[in-house]
Amino acid sequence: MNIEVMTSGDKLKKIRKKYGIKQYEISRNDISRNMISMIETNKANLIESTAKKIIKNIRKVCKEKSIECDVSLDYLLESVNTQVERIANNFITLIDANPKKISEENFQNYLSKVICILNKYNYKKFKSTIYKKLGDYYKKSNDYYMAYSYYLMSFENFTEMLNNINLVNLIISINYCSAKINKMKESLEFSNLARIYMPSMPLEQNYKIYYNDVIAFKQLKNYDKCLENIYCIENKFIDILNSNITRKTNVMILKANCYCELKSYKKALQIHKQTLFLAKDNIEIKLLTLVNILDIYKKLNDTKGLIKNLEIAILYLENYLKTDSNKYICEFYNDIGEAFYFLKEYDKSKFYLNKSLFQSIRCNKINIIKNCFHNLLNIYILENNENEINSLKNQLLELISTEILPYNSDLLFIFINHYSNIKDVNAVNDITTFIISKIPSK
Repeated sequence: MNIEVMTSGDKLKKIRKKYGIKQYEISRNDISRNMISMIETNKANLIESTAKKIIKNIRKVCKEKSIECDVSLDYLLESVNTQVERIANNFITLIDANPKKISEENFQNYLSKVICILNKYNYKKFKSTIYKKLGDYYKKSNDYYMAYSYYLMSFENFTEMLNNINLVNLIISINYCSAKINKMKESLEFSNLARIYMPSMPLEQNYKIYYNDVIAFKQLKNYDKCLENIYCIENKFIDILNSNITRKTNVMILKANCYCELKSYKKALQIHKQTLFLAKDNIEIKLLTLVNILDIYKKLNDTKGLIKNLEIAILYLENYLKTDSNKYICEFYNDIGEAFYFLKEYDKSKFYLNKSLFQSIRCNKINIIKNCFHNLLNIYILENNENEINSLKNQLLELISTEILPYNSDLLFIFINHYSNIKDVNAVNDITTFIISKIPSK
């Protein structure tokens, strides 16, 4: 795809070189050679009447030399701005029509060239659009670090900030990715920016901003502030919640989780039971609620309550696997695996944790991957199973090699600690050598 931007003068020089034409052959009696020189050095603009004369003379010369000529008036007169916009629009059309192109080896080179042109001619709006689309692609692919980076670049190139719904939607996407990569303070800062730039935003966007703030405050362990925002949502967005059972139950689950963290377990269980009733036949919502109930019974050390609800959760999981939805499959496997771990039923725990690990790697869910590694390693240490520990260690190194996990992952140091405890110097050396090999050179 051609991404070269040329002035009319540059194009004229290129045409003369292509057909071996001298300046005087173009000028003839219609245009002075001095004018041709000024156009080619970009000291004079090419107007349509002059361009028509030049095209006519080029075609005459080519005919005299028996050369086929394909020069058009539109090509010669196409402005730099029109060319830049065409290149940007073609690029956007390409990634819209075939998003898989983004993951191809030569895409970054193509992207760099397009961005270089947009930088040169100060087309920030196109840059913002392109970066937003790349962010959407990586968000859909669960690569939230890449998505977050591109969304930030889109935000930095935004030109119309005030009362722009597209800006608010971009901020909502930044919020979402921030939560996925534990940048909660940044998420809250962007929410405040959305309110500044669009004080009277539409109800739907306003709801999403409030909801994302709830997620951020919960992750920051500011449960009082989280509950404050939840009550605000329940009062401000009654129609939205009543018209969408998933949204309503998600808010209720978050509320119950906050009470659980504040050790108000009775209140939390009451809300979860209300959620189960509202969920009706929605297996996904019921499972989300049940795994949270499991967590409460673990905290209460109520083995009887845990076992009872664990059996129900497993039955629902079997039905959930028959549906088309798999949004929370990593979490469900992990939470059930943790429940069996708590009950010291390690074989069952390993079964579910390994399933969770497999699915989490596919979905790039870093926190769950780390959690599975922690629990599986603990089980294998309890079982004194060095073969499985070594296999788990190799799986970790593979994830680092493929850049799913960073080279300085804290999981590495947990394995180093284990091998140090059993005085396996060779294993420690192998891991440290591996880490050193992955450190980027300055």
